[in-house]
Amino acid sequence: MNCLQFALYFWDKNKNYRIYYDGDHVLNMTEPVGKYLPIEEYGKDHILRSFEDTLYPIDMMRLNRYFNN
Repeated sequence: MNCLQFALYFWDKNKNYRIYYDGDHVLNMTEPVGKYLPIEEYGKDHILRSFEDTLYPIDMMRLNRYFNN
């Protein structure tokens, strides 16, 4: 399980957290820390390109739900 997969799983169980990304690593946080930005600022297409070969259908479903939430 990579960092995005874990973050999506964690978010699915804890909707009060957002998913943040620094161009290399993904974390769940309630507030940004350091150089991390919400994945929404990168955009879904960028996130998909960055993790395209590592996501399963369940991850894609969670990612779509996250961006539509």
